[in-house]
Amino acid sequence: VDVRSSTQKRVRAPSKLLSGETPVIPPFGKGHENRFQRGRLIHALLQILPELPKAQREERAVAYLSQCLREDQGELFEDILEATFKVLSAPELEGVFAQGGRSEVPIIGSGPNLPPGVIINGRVDRFHLTDSHVHIIDYKTDRPPPKTESDVDLPYLAQMAAYYDVLKSTYPEHQIHCALLWTDGPRFMRLSESAMLAALTKAR
Repeated sequence: VDVRSSTQKRVRAPSKLLSGETPVIPPFGKGHENRFQRGRLIHALLQILPELPKAQREERAVAYLSQCLREDQGELFEDILEATFKVLSAPELEGVFAQGGRSEVPIIGSGPNLPPGVIINGRVDRFHLTDSHVHIIDYKTDRPPPKTESDVDLPYLAQMAAYYDVLKSTYPEHQIHCALLWTDGPRFMRLSESAMLAALTKAR
């Protein structure tokens, strides 16, 4: 970034475009600790398993969880397995977790709807590019899932909108699909362009 240019560039994390706190459930007490650990492990499995052939995924998941959980956490073990494979087998997510998708993909750049002079530097949990579409998903593990898009906290919408704006500039001929995957559920939520751009307008 050339800070000597007439318009000084500012590198921002997309999650910091809007001020405000998103509700976080602190991992205190057995119930909250289990929920926190559940979300963290589902997140990890959704990074690891899509890179493997389907026939190897369950064995790898069992081995990974066996290292991360205690023997007395059998119920949590089964819950995490069920939730993870429910996500991986969901028809509406087939395009995202299909062969060719990638986890933890950096997205760096700017777009016409971002605040002037801002370059975002972020990392999306799941990315899949085809000849005509770009799919991105961010996993959220830190709160119970909202029921509708209108209930999503604005910092989350602004974060996804920043990715959308950069990708739309990078792939102008592609359709860009953004979604949140709430691991408490799990609940899959597609985000509309209008909701995301409204959040960016607020950020400006």
